[in-house]
Amino acid sequence: MPRKSHLRLVALFLAAVALSTAGCSSGDKGVQAVGPGPQNVDVPTFSGPWADYFRSAHSTAATDLQRTILSDGKITDQENQEVRNAFVSCMAAFDIDVELQDHDSFKSTTAAGMTDAKYDELSKDCRDRTSGQISGLYFQINRNPENRDEFAIMAECLSRKGLVERSYSAKDYAAAFEQQNFPFDVNDPRSRACSLDPLSREGAIP
Repeated sequence: MPRKSHLRLVALFLAAVALSTAGCSSGDKGVQAVGPGPQNVDVPTFSGPWADYFRSAHSTAATDLQRTILSDGKITDQENQEVRNAFVSCMAAFDIDVELQDHDSFKSTTAAGMTDAKYDELSKDCRDRTSGQISGLYFQINRNPENRDEFAIMAECLSRKGLVERSYSAKDYAAAFEQQNFPFDVNDPRSRACSLDPLSREGAIP
């Protein structure tokens, strides 16, 4: 039977901005919720530059495995791969073949008769029940370990790569991002390189 292909490419910078601007109670910053977690589950005390994000992800985690992985305030390569593999298995149960890609992206194929709306529904459900917020957080931490200001590191990278003037600031980039009107070609490979690795960590990003 003919099959339909899907390609999900994560935009790391856009995801990072979503992380940095999503609000939590008590003024905390945090990742976007995927659904309510169980009642009366103690949230560990987290520390470090990503503590608020771990706290939010833990309090909204959908499974015990997600909470266990998040509980120590770090996500190992093995843990991330475990939940990503679980996502593949979940999708396979619906006759959706998934091929994992770099940077929390994946390719998938479905039966031709499956609608995009149904695919999106199944994909979201599988992600919520397997990787949840873990993979996105994992890649963001590897991309920006100290959780530096996203607009600042992007402006610095774009300047370093010659896409903007050296005087280009975080404020300039924030304004351009809000208006989605950039003084450079967003399809330039150097722009994508900044989105994926703004700190030029030379392959540190998985």
